[in-house]
Amino acid sequence: MMKKSLHLISIRLLITIILCSLSKGVLAQDSTTETWEDLAEAPKDWNTNSKEINISSEKELAWVAKMVNNDEDTGDSNKKGFEGVTIILKADLNLAGHLWISIGKDNLNDEFIKLFKGTFDGGNFTISNMTINTVYAAGLFGHIKNATIKNVTLTGCSIKKTVEPEIRDLRNLFIGCIAANSKSSTIQSCHVEGLIKRENSEGETIGGIIGLGQESIVTDCTFEGAITVHQSEDGRKAHQGSGWIGGIVGDHVNENNIGSITNCHATITMDLEGADAGGITSINRGYIKDCTAKGKIDLTADNYLYGLGGIAGQNTARTNGDYSIEGCNSSCELTLIYTANETKPSGWNRAIAGGIAGEHCSRTLPIIGCTASGTITTQLITDQPDRVDLNLFKSYAGGIVGYSESEIRDCKSFVNISASTTIPATPIYAGGIVGYTSSKPVTNCIASGNMILDGFAIYGGGIAGYNYSVITNCQTNISVSSNKSKSRYSATINGISAKGRTCYIGGVSGINYKTIKNSYSTANLTTESSSNNYIGSLVGYNYGKNPIWGEIVDCYATGNITSTGVGNRVGGIVGQNESKVQNCYTTSQLEAIRTEQNKGYVGGIVGINTATGSIENCLGLNISGITNYTTAIGRIIGYYYTGGTVTNNYAHTEIPGNWDINKTELNGSDWDNVQTYPFAASDAWDFTDNTQLPKLKKINDDGSSYSEMIANQPSIPLLNLQYFTITFNKPDNGTLTVNQEDGTSISSGDKVLGGTKLIITTEASEGYQVNELLVNSTPFTSGDVLTVSSNIDIAVTITKKPEPTPDPDPDPTPKPDPDPTPTVYHIVTLPQIEGATTDPVAGEYEVEAWSSFRFYLTLDEAYSQSSPIVTTDRGETITPRSSDGAYIIKYVRQPIAISIDGIIKNPDPVANEKIDANSPKVWTKDSYLHLQTPQPETVFIYTFNGTLLKKLTNLSGNKILWLPQGNYIVLIGKERFKVQVK
Repeated sequence: MMKKSLHLISIRLLITIILCSLSKGVLAQDSTTETWEDLAEAPKDWNTNSKEINISSEKELAWVAKMVNNDEDTGDSNKKGFEGVTIILKADLNLAGHLWISIGKDNLNDEFIKLFKGTFDGGNFTISNMTINTVYAAGLFGHIKNATIKNVTLTGCSIKKTVEPEIRDLRNLFIGCIAANSKSSTIQSCHVEGLIKRENSEGETIGGIIGLGQESIVTDCTFEGAITVHQSEDGRKAHQGSGWIGGIVGDHVNENNIGSITNCHATITMDLEGADAGGITSINRGYIKDCTAKGKIDLTADNYLYGLGGIAGQNTARTNGDYSIEGCNSSCELTLIYTANETKPSGWNRAIAGGIAGEHCSRTLPIIGCTASGTITTQLITDQPDRVDLNLFKSYAGGIVGYSESEIRDCKSFVNISASTTIPATPIYAGGIVGYTSSKPVTNCIASGNMILDGFAIYGGGIAGYNYSVITNCQTNISVSSNKSKSRYSATINGISAKGRTCYIGGVSGINYKTIKNSYSTANLTTESSSNNYIGSLVGYNYGKNPIWGEIVDCYATGNITSTGVGNRVGGIVGQNESKVQNCYTTSQLEAIRTEQNKGYVGGIVGINTATGSIENCLGLNISGITNYTTAIGRIIGYYYTGGTVTNNYAHTEIPGNWDINKTELNGSDWDNVQTYPFAASDAWDFTDNTQLPKLKKINDDGSSYSEMIANQPSIPLLNLQYFTITFNKPDNGTLTVNQEDGTSISSGDKVLGGTKLIITTEASEGYQVNELLVNSTPFTSGDVLTVSSNIDIAVTITKKPEPTPDPDPDPTPKPDPDPTPTVYHIVTLPQIEGATTDPVAGEYEVEAWSSFRFYLTLDEAYSQSSPIVTTDRGETITPRSSDGAYIIKYVRQPIAISIDGIIKNPDPVANEKIDANSPKVWTKDSYLHLQTPQPETVFIYTFNGTLLKKLTNLSGNKILWLPQGNYIVLIGKERFKVQVK
């Protein structure tokens, strides 16, 4: 009987212990041996009447959590959650050793959430090594309402959640290092360094500072760390995304025009599955201002996707005010791999990414004054069989916004974009500013960067890939290309590369349905397709079918075009025009390349002008050439349909070719090559400098008046649009060579454009001398550079050197000096250095006074990327001789110590770095330099002292050059090579 009683007592005691543990809300994964709550101690002299509480220990901070989580009275009148109380941290805290339980906790299945409602002032002290492993809302604070958290610094923060959530209990779905769930609260001057890892996530909001921000204000905060979120298998099957992830706020909710993120900065590494994500927040429903994000976000998705953005994944701030996102800067590497498996997708099944916002929704306040750099990579793929129709999926990528239905203003993009799809008939929309814009204007924007597009229907533009809005005062300062052979980020590309069945490519917009005004492009465009190319220096395809009419007014383009496809529509302004082109000029060089069954139309202004198309007051200055290897060509239009309007258009008389000037529709009238333009001097154009082509003024906000100039416009002297003749005679008993800077040889009688730089060199044969070198009757120094500004006549006079006259009374052989002055020597010290060898070897050498000391320096293979810096204790820097690479110490008149710096070991190769098979290659063999470029490039060859030796333009394939022995620097695109010719 006694044994049975003891047994019952033991069972009851065990149950009591378990219940006590559960009453504290501590699950097995929340505890190693104990949590900080188990060690809680109240501050001395505390009572419920206290309005200010000072804490200075880990146990006192745990007491704050325990009081809130146990729903204890923390103030008078039975107030809970420290409502009306300010808690001030007075010391650094270290939370290592025990798990942290958030202040303001949601116990599973409880009737209500415990909220922190007071003010917590961290005093700029540091709380380190906070570790949370829980199923609950996770953060220093869990749930807060009407609270203020300020001046808190967390380092070594670690939050992990692995258990699949209870979907019915939405209180648990929040993670934020400062606060998991913030309602009507202020987070100010808080700084976090740490990591967040969530496995088996379903629909959770996760942020570096707060998870969910509802009517909350977040200012002057920073987060630096990693966020990893992986989708649960059940969520994947149920098409439930993993959640909403942001570097500062997971989901930014605005209500009653309250909700802002200001002057916050995130440095992040994110690895995400099935989430919407942004460098600052996933979805912005409020205001974001003066924030920055940098780092890397990798996202894989296969379900609904609102967006991926450098600042916000989706911007849907339907609030009052002037902006939704203003003055923000993103420099992130964004990578999105979207797998298309739905056979009946909605509009949300898409790959979408933007340097600032993935999507900029309708009725949303403008994005203003933002800058984006870094990279965007999107891939739209599928594991479905080829017979499955997936053509409703789309891909959007933009330097500022992927897909936009609202205004974008005063933004700059330097983003490199790579967008691809392997799914037939799916379109790609990519733009330097916006991939697809459907209604609101794009104004005062600048785009510069690389775009590589690979798919089927490609819409690519320097400003907008697909434009259904008004674009004004915009500029594209990139080169745009499309080539099958390009890999993802070839160093030789600077612009857009589009490979597809049909390509719509333009320096400003690929396809235009609305208005483009007072904009320009300097883009060089190259396209290649298996079907049709619509490519224009400003717009690929200018749409015009009632009631939608695109128009291009007061614009210009200076870039060049090369197009390869079955059907080419190529124009210096528009590839195919169905609507209005007015008051435009172009200097573009145009070329359409033949393929099988090819037909092409190339025009200095428009490739094809349809029966609804109008071209008025335009000027073709394509003096570098209009070339079509196929069907139709013209100085103004390649081909025009009856019914189209072609009025008052002019073309430069020196455009190469045989033009029938009686066919003014095709070839325009001859331009007089002076300051008479077909478009009258108007408010849109500035003609102040009559030595240059006109520049554009900026349209003011009223949409009709003009004031200041559009910034950063190129200066194009009229002189550069004229050809000048170079004449000279080859001299006897010597040589005269005339070369362009790129090494191109000029023969007498050749014509070159004004502004061309010529190197004129003459040399006499042995026994002869150059008496005089004249350029247009003016003395000229051999080897100097001449900038052409008129016809050039070169004359050189070479005569025989006079025979020396013998001395009629030579001096007798001098007698030896009976008291000669001894020769003076000085010590030159050559150091021994790691990573290189010298010739002669390191040591001290006696050098006769006022003579020179010479040595050679050879880098070891493991140090071959170094750039040696040679100095002496006389304060001079010695550069290698261009002819043989020797270092010469001249006029040794004192002991000299040589120093050699800048020799460092080559960096280790980056793991996982992709090797681009299409990169340029440079090597030497015997006395020859070998160059290999996979596509046309400009190559510069410099001596080590910085002198330009050769410039090769449009080099493609292999080339071999003989060079004197010596060291050289070779620049190909953005690649740099150092070589030695032996």
